[in-house]
Amino acid sequence: MRRAGRQVGRCQFEIATLEYADWFNTRRLHSELGDIPPIEHETNHYRENASTSTVETREPSLHRSRRCAILKIANRHRTSTAGH
Repeated sequence: MRRAGRQVGRCQFEIATLEYADWFNTRRLHSELGDIPPIEHETNHYRENASTSTVETREPSLHRSRRCAILKIANRHRTSTAGH
């Protein structure tokens, strides 16, 4: 039995899910945060609550480096399938 509608491959589904998660976690406007994106709220929070007792590192946080890796994979996939 086939479902009606467009067939989406597993890879396309994974990319769409990652893109949605990126949008939801970083760029959507959140009413509980004053209609600003969560990433902007997080940046403001750390700027306002900078602690002198925290250890400064040169390494990016795991959260940000993971998100960048996911976006690079999504962009690579998008460019490789653009001609098809």
